Amino acid sequence: MPTWFCSRDWFRRVGTFDEGGKGVPEDLLWFYQSVGQGGGVVRVDQCLLVYRYHQQAATHSVLEETIWNLRVAFLQERVIKQWESFTIWNAGKQGRKLYRCLSSFNQKKVCAFSTANRSMIFIMCILPHHDNMELFYPVIHHDNMELFYPVSSDPS
Repeated sequence: MPTWFCSRDWFRRVGTFDEGGKGVPEDLLWFYQSVGQGGGVVRVDQCLLVYRYHQQAATHSVLEETIWNLRVAFLQERVIKQWESFTIWNAGKQGRKLYRCLSSFNQKKVCAFSTANRSMIFIMCILPHHDNMELFYPVIHHDNMELFYPVSSDPS
């Protein structure tokens, strides 16, 4: 299971956990604050600690929908905000859910959905909950992404 750690000085700089009570993913909220303040992330490929779970663990009180909403908000604020357009990877249930959770402004940046499954390549119709009009998006194979996002060979 992935986890993260930091120096005590960095922890104090970012601030303490949001102890808002049961159901608050305080570690995720703190992590997002850390990244927002310039905190970096480095992968360590060895086991550094062992988790112990029990039925009364606070982690079980955090709803999956809470985590989803925080992730989508972070994605929109820190990543999608900087893009003119993008493709959603996954034409299935999760990809459509992500689309529906985006702001109407960010929904308009979506140019396609992509998939690794060639049998799913088609034109998908979505009825967005924001504007109540039908929109049609191509579902493309991930090998064809360059058709939507040309890669320049000129590095300048």
